[in-house]
Amino acid sequence: MVARTPSRRALLRSIGAATTALAGCVADDDDPQVGLGEVQLVNYLEEDVTATVTIHRAEELEYEADHELEGYRTREIGDDVADETSIRESWMGDRVHYTVDVRTDVGSLETTYSTSDVEELVDDWGESECFTLLMRIDSDRLNTALGTSETCPSDE
Repeated sequence: MVARTPSRRALLRSIGAATTALAGCVADDDDPQVGLGEVQLVNYLEEDVTATVTIHRAEELEYEADHELEGYRTREIGDDVADETSIRESWMGDRVHYTVDVRTDVGSLETTYSTSDVEELVDDWGESECFTLLMRIDSDRLNTALGTSETCPSDE
């Protein structure tokens, strides 16, 4: 029995097919399952806070702004009130990597949250297309929570 060597054309075809299949696998692993849809900041401190929010989208700076949030207070009727703000921009929602950095003028309260952090916490997004990142400013830290949405700002 004589071993048959594949023709150059057959070899190149098989390399091309294998490379295409591998590229598809690598791209799927790199693309996030959901996009950033909204960032919400809530101030639960008694004092006013300035929070500087920086958002990078696909490693490009997209957003940087200071947000003035009044201190937590109680109304006369007893309702608790926390000042909050939401950031929802038309460029949000694409399935690319996002990094959200929040710094405050109170002590050393600062945190950075990325799409990779989100994907480590949630395995199955179901029908959700985007996530909401909620950051609550407390006395000793910035607490984070995640929400989901079936629509994204880029779809609106």
